[in-house]
Amino acid sequence: MPDDPFLPTAKTKLRHSTYDGYERGLRLHVYPVLGGVRLQQLRHQMLTDLYTALLTKPNPRGSGLSAKTIRLIHTTIRKALSDAVRWGVVEQNVAALAEPPKVKRVEIDMTDARVWDTSAIVALDAVVAKFAERDIEAVIVGLNRHAAELHSNNSGKVSAH
Repeated sequence: MPDDPFLPTAKTKLRHSTYDGYERGLRLHVYPVLGGVRLQQLRHQMLTDLYTALLTKPNPRGSGLSAKTIRLIHTTIRKALSDAVRWGVVEQNVAALAEPPKVKRVEIDMTDARVWDTSAIVALDAVVAKFAERDIEAVIVGLNRHAAELHSNNSGKVSAH
């Protein structure tokens, strides 16, 4: 896998910081475990097992990686394998069959945002509802006192119409 052509090709199409994130995720978390596996021998269960290990294996900060970080790694692998299918290197994108962990909770940080009226509350409610449809708890943090009062008094009570 370390010799795959995805990263050099991706480098020409991505912002520098995005490329660095892709490269770091692969170098630190994927190549040490699956680097010796030829792309043609890679199986979806290997990826699912990798994701489980990354989620549960303690790292220098104590716990495993977050589900969000693992999903970003999965997205990178899926894109690389999609390119490999298109280039005829492999016949199937096994990452499409792998099961990355689900994100269970997200924080919507409103620290730098200004909530002026109930239209913002309607928008926040819509975002929270979209996450809820996917069984993801969305928590709004960082509201100033005025916005927190506006939210608590109006959330779920006003509509976009």
